[in-house]
Amino acid sequence: MVLGLRNYIDMHLLSRSVSNTSLRAHSFSLSFALIPSISASSSSFSSKCRAEPISVPSQPPPVPKRVPFTLSLHGHSWQDPYHWMRNTNDPDFLNYLNQENSYAQAFMADTGSLQRTLVAEMKNRMPSKVSTPVECFGPWLYYEYIPEGKEYPVLCSRLQTNKPGWAEKILSYVKAEFRREEILLDWNEIAEKHGYVHVGQCRISPDHNFLAYTLDATGSEQFMLQIKDLRNGCIIPMAPVNGIVSLAWAQDCKTLVLCTKLEPGNTDDTLIPDVIIDYDMARRTFSIVQQEEVLGAPSNARSRSSGYELDTLQHRGIEKDAKDKNVELERWKDFSSTYCCERKEVISHDGIQVPLTILYSPKAWKSSQSPGILHGYGAYGEVLDKSWRADRLSLLDRGWVIAFADVRGGGGDDHSWHKTGNGLFKQNSIHDFVSCGKYLIDEGYVQRDQLSAIGVSAGCLLIGAALNMYPNLFRAAILKVSHFSKIPDIYYYSFLLEYYIANKQTLNKQKLDLKY
Repeated sequence: MVLGLRNYIDMHLLSRSVSNTSLRAHSFSLSFALIPSISASSSSFSSKCRAEPISVPSQPPPVPKRVPFTLSLHGHSWQDPYHWMRNTNDPDFLNYLNQENSYAQAFMADTGSLQRTLVAEMKNRMPSKVSTPVECFGPWLYYEYIPEGKEYPVLCSRLQTNKPGWAEKILSYVKAEFRREEILLDWNEIAEKHGYVHVGQCRISPDHNFLAYTLDATGSEQFMLQIKDLRNGCIIPMAPVNGIVSLAWAQDCKTLVLCTKLEPGNTDDTLIPDVIIDYDMARRTFSIVQQEEVLGAPSNARSRSSGYELDTLQHRGIEKDAKDKNVELERWKDFSSTYCCERKEVISHDGIQVPLTILYSPKAWKSSQSPGILHGYGAYGEVLDKSWRADRLSLLDRGWVIAFADVRGGGGDDHSWHKTGNGLFKQNSIHDFVSCGKYLIDEGYVQRDQLSAIGVSAGCLLIGAALNMYPNLFRAAILKVSHFSKIPDIYYYSFLLEYYIANKQTLNKQKLDLKY
């Protein structure tokens, strides 16, 4: 049975005036998940638009050097003057990063009070004790919580005490202080060692002796595998395994099944299933459970006992006699007077209607006078994440408008929504995004010179292209884990493929002794 919990809080401050924009370098994240799985990270943003004049640093913004470099692929050649930045150990590259950070700090030097206010607001919305629900796995209870004064959680376990079966008695005999909490993994220690950590997934072996987890210690979103022996607390030495998407233990507690990217040249790998089963999934739901007792029950069985109707809607001006067995339950009140969410259909350049979700506070928002931020992604057929985030209240309470453009290239009602915004049709995604931005301004949701944009990973290509095509539409942009062009990656991996083919025999001898 797989359970998970994710709670990310990332704060980024955006400061802008009539003539200047800048991104605040400060950010912090809080992430935790429950065994045996951890969801990948997420993104949120909190900022304030300042109308008063700001002090601009005396030094000019740093400009990276341009080094001529020619790339050739499929009979075409082009220049990439920033190819030298691929060497992240280059002293010139490190010096440039330091210059960028210094400029950002100088530009945002007068926002210290605002930053402290925003951090305090977000902390006040969080519970005093941040922890995950306890999960029972065999005789053990697993859970996570954030220690006081720490940024990252710790993964803990303890034996159950409410079911004194034979297994618990044996384990309690072996471990005298079985009620004591045991810390299995401390994210804070990993962060101190690497300076950064993003834990991907965690899996406890069925015998509770090993913990397999993936982590990203560089911010590249490429997760590497580590296995910890919980009996002695040691990390098991092994050859590096990177790019892992998911993992699971087999029942023998010795086999770890991994899902990772194919190595170059592995496109001809053959998948031979042990069993082929043909099911009609249109009318049925199937679940795969492990070490669980499953009880079946007819879905349309009639109840043997009489029941009463429980009305969950709120009636107005209606009274019921006390003898009436149909009781009434007061439902939770919404916050429509405080926060409002609207769904619009925006006409794009070719007449296609693009879904646009708009979030704002009627109390703080002012027609044609409020700043706004437009989210976009439009890649891989994935629907833009619009889940509720409490830290966005800091924006909404200051009159900001938060909007989400579900442009083509992302997920939609069917696969065609992705295909018509992919490849040679990628410009549809850009036009969709721009149309949504213009709609926010034309309809008075956002002030004309106060619209910003935000994109993550492949969404940065969308934002960057929109900025180039319509530079006067957006006042600022936030590009996280930016990915602008696939061509350099194709060029780079083509060399990896040639290297793999030339050294295939040697590399095969170095493969990990893992079962897949």
